[in-house]
Amino acid sequence: MILSFKLALMNIRRYPLRIIGSVVCLLLFGFALFSAVTFTRSLKNAVAEVLKLRSSGNIVLVKTDISELGAISEMPGVLEAVPYYRDGFVNGEITIDSVGEFEINLFYEQSQNAETLIPKTYLNEFRALGGKDILVAGRMPESGNEMIICENFCEDYRILNYDDILNKRTTISHDFFRDEKIIDYENMRIVGIFSEDLLNIAALEYYKSETFDFGSAFAFIVDPGSNYRGITVYSTIENIDRVCEKLSEKYGGVIKTVFTSEALEKLSGLHLFIGNLMYLAAGAIAFIYLMTRIISALNYFREKAPFITAADAFGCGKPHILGAFALENIVLLIPVSIVSALLSCSFIKLIFKILSSYLGIKFDTVIDFGSILTALALMVFVELLILLISFLLFRKRDND
Repeated sequence: MILSFKLALMNIRRYPLRIIGSVVCLLLFGFALFSAVTFTRSLKNAVAEVLKLRSSGNIVLVKTDISELGAISEMPGVLEAVPYYRDGFVNGEITIDSVGEFEINLFYEQSQNAETLIPKTYLNEFRALGGKDILVAGRMPESGNEMIICENFCEDYRILNYDDILNKRTTISHDFFRDEKIIDYENMRIVGIFSEDLLNIAALEYYKSETFDFGSAFAFIVDPGSNYRGITVYSTIENIDRVCEKLSEKYGGVIKTVFTSEALEKLSGLHLFIGNLMYLAAGAIAFIYLMTRIISALNYFREKAPFITAADAFGCGKPHILGAFALENIVLLIPVSIVSALLSCSFIKLIFKILSSYLGIKFDTVIDFGSILTALALMVFVELLILLISFLLFRKRDND
């Protein structure tokens, strides 16, 4: 081993140009291999983490008495359980004292009290996706007949000063064929304006697409008179089926709904497309690299023919000679692999940043170090395989 190592260092010092060429080839191959393997594994983990965070869209509705709320909350796999009240839609008008009367398509969720108005699962997902503050003005509802409304309503009607509508008496009414009005909510007060980014969460994704229309908005309403309809249970996508099964066994018929979103579908599609593209690119580079390296290794052994002959004459066995060339490659491979891994990690972080910005979904760039070790093992294996094949071909030709 010591003899082989000394011979390896001697070869590196005597042939600097060839060593530079080998380093460049190794660097390109390593970058492609590390990027393909690490990116695909890391993105897969990122997608799984995003799916876990977007648990507001994984819902089971249970029609049972509210006294069961505590027992359901403690079931394995349940993130949160909250009372379920009627949600609804108003196609009509909203009248705000001293401000005016506006046509509106209002989607809303409501609760009998402020504590259960917005589930914690909503807020956790909102913050996980990059939301800083749910409110852009005002406060959260604290008592009956208070509501918060999405900021897009103010943008549509050019209400630039939010203070103009905060705490003003508000009436919401259906408008049927312009000749009959039915009051839905009277003496309400808009106490807060919430960020439209909240509609990016999975459970509200549908309302986001609807509220892009002029005059459409979404609101949360505290109404002590709202009718209790059951319990809403939230879970992760991994546990939703198991939770649904347990709830069904105990409470009978339940309704399971899993909401997805355009951003998630794009992320999953890009995961497959980019992952396959990078594997394809790495495969092409690996093939070119393999052919180039076998040819260059054969030429290298031909150049080293006098050295190999002399080594044979001095009694060095094939293992020592081959070991010298193997150690030479490993000495070069270690620093090049480190540089390749660092470059590929920087490249992957840049790609993740671009994807996050494009999709509007915040996800952490967690590099999968297991994949880096896998790529390193593949590089070592490929290099040693090339060396062995080239050496055997050289000996065969030399003997012929």
